[in-house]
Amino acid sequence: MIKSNNYYCFILFLYLFLFAYAFNFTANASESKKIFWQNIKVLDLETAQWIALAENKDFAASTYRIGQAMFQKKQAKASYWPEINFLAGAVRTKLSDTLYNSQVAPLRIVDPMAELDDPIESYTLSLSISYALFDGFLSKNNYLTAKLGYEITKKQHLNYKRILLQQVANLFFKAQLARENVAIAEANIDFYQQKLDEAKARQNIGSGSLSDALNFQVQLNSARTTLIYANETYQLALLDMANSMGITGFSNQVTLAGLETEKEKDLSEPDIMKYIEKAFNNRPEIALYQKMINQAEKQKEATKAYLYPFVKIKATYQGERKNNYHWGDPDFGNTITANITYPIFAGGYYQAKIKQAQFKLSETLTLNEYIKKGIETNVRKATERVKTAQKQVQLQKDNAKLVQRNRDLVEKEYAAGQNSLVRLNEAQKDLITAKSRSAASLVSLHQAWKNLMAETGQILLSFE
Repeated sequence: MIKSNNYYCFILFLYLFLFAYAFNFTANASESKKIFWQNIKVLDLETAQWIALAENKDFAASTYRIGQAMFQKKQAKASYWPEINFLAGAVRTKLSDTLYNSQVAPLRIVDPMAELDDPIESYTLSLSISYALFDGFLSKNNYLTAKLGYEITKKQHLNYKRILLQQVANLFFKAQLARENVAIAEANIDFYQQKLDEAKARQNIGSGSLSDALNFQVQLNSARTTLIYANETYQLALLDMANSMGITGFSNQVTLAGLETEKEKDLSEPDIMKYIEKAFNNRPEIALYQKMINQAEKQKEATKAYLYPFVKIKATYQGERKNNYHWGDPDFGNTITANITYPIFAGGYYQAKIKQAQFKLSETLTLNEYIKKGIETNVRKATERVKTAQKQVQLQKDNAKLVQRNRDLVEKEYAAGQNSLVRLNEAQKDLITAKSRSAASLVSLHQAWKNLMAETGQILLSFE
């Protein structure tokens, strides 16, 4: 007996230990996720996209639609099986005095002492099994329709994934450009701060004018204003990206990964026909609409079921007792029925359903062609944007070098008294504009390639 108690104590202790371990593991997992958000330092595009797939609630909601479709398929499959029902009932009836007297009166003519059971209790038990032997292939086509609906929902989820990845990428590049403009604004502030310090130094030794110092102060204030707005744009871009990723925001320690310079492959000319072929192979909508066509065909076949007779059999084992529920074999009987139902006339209802299904199929076929043409057009547009971005990035990069060289020459000439202050201001503004355009063209190049990958569906390949 002691040995048995020790055994049960050991089992109880083991269960408690496993429960505590599971609880701590869950808590630690949650905490580690929280620490991950607190400790993230550099956020690159791929990490941002993975976070979006894990945290975006709208995307997560679409996974529940897949679950719904899966159980709709299971519901449709249930019609292949017989239906079994159990019924138990009890009824207690208390007759009114008027009804009791009216029913007992004929009996008392024969026997003045006759009585009726009042109240009356009756009990029933039954077990029935029914099965559709033939239903015009309605069950089969309904199941195939639901099965295709499940596959359609998965393809819709995959397409939403493609759109979400593209959205996060575009917002990431937008934030990168905003961050580059912040850096350009800060460099502009450094330039004018240096010039202001030099002007004040010259003024202190009597070789500089007050107007130069005031000019540089005005330009410095203008540069600081630009930085304020650039910082606002950057923060708003981060918030938009965080919202798309499904999180509330980033900590102050988070820094976006640096904007990568163009590589040789980024400047290679895209083959339009090659990318159109990739789109038809990878875009979820291609498979999606093919399944929708198959589903519409099965729905059409399902509407034809009522052109056939329905054959159904049913077996019932049932019993009844009065006044008590002490059941025995003599209280039970059985019934077997077979029914054939054939709809002769329903006001044209079934013929109208067939016509409706035919139009649904035609609509889906037409939409399929429309979607294919739309995908091809979007791939062509994305390819042209890549080509334009490739030309712009090289042009703006070369132009920024020229403007930088020109500004440096003007700065030296101004320091030597060979050029005007106005010309220096113009040269600096031209440099800021050129740097901004160069950064924008580089971001546009990365964005154009990523959008092309999204339009061809290749953006999904790294997130399977």
